[in-house]
Amino acid sequence: MLNQVLQVIGAQQTEEQQMEALYDDFQRPPKISIAMMHAAATKFAKTDQNIDLDKTNVCPCCGLPAVIEEIPLCSSRSEFSFNGSGIALYFDFLVFSGIIVFTYIAISCGYNIYVNSHGNRCNHINSSLADKCKTDFFNQFSLTNDHEQLDDTRSILNFVSLVVIVFMTLFYRRHINKIAMELDDAAILSSDYSIFVENIPRDAKEIEIQEYFSQLFQNEKVEFRKLCIAYEIQPYLKLNTQKQLKESVLTKVLELEAEGKSIPKSIPPRDQLKQEIEKISKELDDMEDNRANIFKFSGICIISYNYERQADNVCKTFKATRFQILLDQLGFEQNQFQKFRNNNLFVRKAPEPGDIIWGNLGITIKEQYKRTLITNAMTLLLLAIGFGLLLGLSYLQNVINQNISKGSNAEAAIVTVIGFASSILILQK
Repeated sequence: MLNQVLQVIGAQQTEEQQMEALYDDFQRPPKISIAMMHAAATKFAKTDQNIDLDKTNVCPCCGLPAVIEEIPLCSSRSEFSFNGSGIALYFDFLVFSGIIVFTYIAISCGYNIYVNSHGNRCNHINSSLADKCKTDFFNQFSLTNDHEQLDDTRSILNFVSLVVIVFMTLFYRRHINKIAMELDDAAILSSDYSIFVENIPRDAKEIEIQEYFSQLFQNEKVEFRKLCIAYEIQPYLKLNTQKQLKESVLTKVLELEAEGKSIPKSIPPRDQLKQEIEKISKELDDMEDNRANIFKFSGICIISYNYERQADNVCKTFKATRFQILLDQLGFEQNQFQKFRNNNLFVRKAPEPGDIIWGNLGITIKEQYKRTLITNAMTLLLLAIGFGLLLGLSYLQNVINQNISKGSNAEAAIVTVIGFASSILILQK
């Protein structure tokens, strides 16, 4: 990111002195001007498209423009469309959550509070515990102060509130889908005219892919714009993690030095850490410069066309689903679909770059299904074990209640332990 900033201001990537003069990651204390610029650049706001980027308005830390247009608090959802639908849906969900709570209060809570307020639980419990039961403001209106009798009205109202909330949730699902479509239509993003292609043969070359996706689709010519190849970058991510860990250690060392505290012997010296970080940074830069030779092709690419209609036509041509591709990989041939060489392709509209987990792109569809199956099987097993333990604890509690005399301290202690164990199991679920 820093290299991009240097390109904007006309500096060369190899000129280390200019880099250090512009921004030092580990400067203590940091420059206030850069800190304020970084705070402005990372705000959720619109970027002024009419301003040319230079060293005066680009943050050297994150590379984001610092000249922004803040969004008012009472803005409509359309004001958030420049950043996709996620932010707008988040705020909309907060409103929906408040409506759900208000609905439950309106249907059930009013009656429940009224009934609980007229309860006299402390007058009906065992005499040995009467001195510990005191009615105050906190439990006067709560469920602990009910009449200990089945209340048909309460049950009906709880059921009605449950049904209403279920229908509201179903309605809200349609509502958010509509909002997402409106916001996607309001903002023209690169994903609108791009496609995401999976299961390409891993020995395929860029020229071959470009020629294949430049043919006629749905009897219409497409205008190929750009091809982005996705590589397996696990080695890069692993090395980058090592760099981040060493940077964290170096930051801690600088903090200890600034506070005048001694540095533990287990921590390497500051100069050694800087050398190791610099070495890893050079390795990362070398990986980026020679990515085509170092990284393996993941079988996934993102292709952009000049128009959204062209991307839609390509998606309509390739109709194979993930499951059908899995069957094909398992030996159950699916010959009814158009193929690239002998591979069925999974093609869909491209997501936004921030919605892609780049480190997982090298995982095949077969491996994805395998991991999903193992995860679901382990989840079901754990749920079954938890259900069995809860059932056993409930049975044990009933046996104890039948065989121990009422009001005894032994019963109270054992029942408390069993109830606590059940609560722990429920929380773990």
